[in-house]
Order: sequence, then C-alpha cells, then structure tokens
Amino acid sequence: TADVLRLRGIADDSTTVDRLIGACLSDDAETAQELVAEHPEVLGHLSRADADAFVRAAARGAIGQVRLMLACGFPPDLVGESGATALQQAAWRGQVPVVELLLANGASPSMKDELYGETALDWARHGATHAQGAEGPCLEAARILSEEETGC
Repeated sequence: TADVLRLRGIADDSTTVDRLIGACLSDDAETAQELVAEHPEVLGHLSRADADAFVRAAARGAIGQVRLMLACGFPPDLVGESGATALQQAAWRGQVPVVELLLANGASPSMKDELYGETALDWARHGATHAQGAEGPCLEAARILSEEETGC
C-alpha cells in the first residue's frame, strides 16, 4: 500500500482517480465514497485507461466492484481501451448478473463498440459461438439484451 511505500521513502504520486479506482477494486466502499464526497469533480478526470478498470471489472464478473463504481458515479457506458463498453465485455463473457446490473443502471444496449461497430447483443452472440465454456451464459445474456432492445 501507499503507507508501506512512504515508510520506505518512496513518494506517493497517486492521483485522486488512482485512489478511487484502487478503493473500488479492493471493495473499500467507505474510502471510495469519501473520495467522491471530498472530490466531486474526480469522475470528470477519468482517462480511457481509468475507464478500462471499470470495463475489465465487468468483463471479470466482479459485480461488487462494478456495483461500487456505479454507486460512486462511474457512467455505465464508459468505453475502455479496447473501444468496448462494460456491457459489451460482460455480454461477450456471459457475465449475466453484471449485464443485468449495468442495464438496470442505464447502460445502453444499442451503443456500438469502436472497433467492430457491434452492440452488446452482437457481442453476446459472438461469445456464445467463440467463448469456450461460456455458451449458455452468453446465450442468456443475448436473451436479456434482445428483450431490452425490443422492450419485451
């Protein structure tokens, strides 16, 4: 941690964004919420690399981390370094609870990624075909996204 580094004479050059992401990734809701309360502008300083921490958490199915980031005000449609959103990455990997959470928090199922021009539904269908061992969850994610798109 930063305290250990300081004890060894190494300066802490982490930014508020770094500390917020670190708190979210370590499921430290108290610290994360304190940082946002003390620095309400922090989310306006997210880089593409910072957004990627959110997208990767969704891809891993780390629902607690995604939930905390959303509670701290991370926009649900952030685009990561790959050009994809958290919803697209979660759909591709069949992370159904994360797909549901992101949709419930306003993620756009119709947003297209920057690399292939595909929606989260397209990503889920692709995952069902190509993600070894994830066919069932990807198909479930596709069903949810299809219902979301059609309003059924």
